[in-house]
Amino acid sequence: MSSEPDGAPRVEGTYNFRAVPAFRVPGGALRSARLYRSDALHELTRDGRQTLEGLGIALIVDLRDDEEAQNASGPNGERSVSVRVPVFRGADPAELIRGHGGFSLAAMYRSILRERGDALATAVGRIADAKRGAVLVHCTAGKDRTGLVIALVLAALGVAEYDILRDYAESQPRLEGEWAERMLQATPLTPDITLSQARVLISRSDPDDLRHALEFVRTAFGSASEYLHAHGLSAEQSDRLRDRLLAPSPGLREPGGGLYRY
Repeated sequence: MSSEPDGAPRVEGTYNFRAVPAFRVPGGALRSARLYRSDALHELTRDGRQTLEGLGIALIVDLRDDEEAQNASGPNGERSVSVRVPVFRGADPAELIRGHGGFSLAAMYRSILRERGDALATAVGRIADAKRGAVLVHCTAGKDRTGLVIALVLAALGVAEYDILRDYAESQPRLEGEWAERMLQATPLTPDITLSQARVLISRSDPDDLRHALEFVRTAFGSASEYLHAHGLSAEQSDRLRDRLLAPSPGLREPGGGLYRY
């Protein structure tokens, strides 16, 4: 099995598949190989399917709309349980950007956070409620919708913002080149969307865009956890998310003798 420079498996037929790293958090760290993120899976090769199946992924959370998924034809080979949580719900991403002044990913992310918070919280809840194995979250590029869901999970678990932004930034070098050119050829340009703007939508993952989104969450709701709870994530799901994804460091104990709970 071939692997990426960081040791993660290379899944043939994807461009932006990777494990969410075992980042440190206060009192512990994320469990390794429990949460993955990716672009769409419809072009998985036979070897790619075998690699994916070998990772123990029991749940795939697909953030695309039904029509978007149908338009991406081809064998997907998914044997895991797959659930769809459509974030855009038929909206044009460019319309989400223009709806809040200026053409930028930061504007689109604010729009998604304002108008699709229920879908984002539902996706996080799906991760929390998974009964076994690892979870994979994906959309088309694995960058924007997936980026927001993963960022909210990591922020809610106490991962440092620097690490969240570093993980997000890894998408751009993976999507530039062949994947981006193919997507550009399939994207109809209009007078409202220039070629350079289309490139931003398709492949850019500048950390500043996600930083502004996280600032919006903190300013409007106080924290990622409070944002998710305000949009439907229950306290029980929040606890399950921590139990599923966090591994406390041994020896850290509360004053009363119990282990710290983060």
